[in-house]
Amino acid sequence: MSVPKYALRLAVAAPALALIFAAGGALQAQQDKSRIPVTRQENPLTHDPRRPDAYDLELEQQNAVQGKEVERALREGNEATDATPPRYDDAEKFYQEALKLNPKEARAYLGLGRLYAAQNRADDA
Repeated sequence: MSVPKYALRLAVAAPALALIFAAGGALQAQQDKSRIPVTRQENPLTHDPRRPDAYDLELEQQNAVQGKEVERALREGNEATDATPPRYDDAEKFYQEALKLNPKEARAYLGLGRLYAAQNRADDA
C-alpha cells in the first residue's frame, strides 16, 4: 500500500506550520503589549447632563444659532404667504430653507402644505 504524496507533504509541513503559528502568536502578544491603551476622557454612561462639558456647551450654542435661522425662515415664509398678494415663490423658498436647516421641522412642512393647497397643487401638498 502506497502513501499518497499529499500525506507525505503534510507530514513534513506540519511541524513547520506549527512553528510559524507559534511565532506569529508570540509576535501578536508582543505587539499587544507595545500598544498604548486608548482611554476616554469621560465615560458617556456616567456623564452628568446637569454639568455640561465644553462639547455640550458648543453643541448647545450651534443649536441655538440654527434654531434662530429656522425661526427667521419660518417667519419670513409666513409673511410671504400672508402678504397681499401672496408671494408664493418667496414663501416656498423660505420654507425649503427652514427644512434644509432642520429636516424635522414640522412647521415648515405645514407651511409648504398650506402653500401648495392655496395654489391647488394637491400632489405636492
